[in-house]
Amino acid sequence: MRNLGNWQSFWDLASPQHGAREMRALYGQAAAVAAADCAAAARADRREKDYRFWTAVLAELDADRVGTVVEEPQPHRPPRTPVAKPSR
Repeated sequence: MRNLGNWQSFWDLASPQHGAREMRALYGQAAAVAAADCAAAARADRREKDYRFWTAVLAELDADRVGTVVEEPQPHRPPRTPVAKPSR
């Protein structure tokens, strides 16, 4: 186990592959968005090593999606309103 008391960046704690696996477990289909948010926060905080880590995690997540079929969204159709039949 790594020493968690003296870490300097996420590289000291995990590999991008492990990070991608954990992001998928926590966020499911939103894992790539969550990783991109982490990368943006690291960049805004000027934590370049962490930024590179999160972009590597994002690359792992994107690599997993290559070759997967994404369903096209179906157009929204309002529910059909029953038409009243004329009374005889």
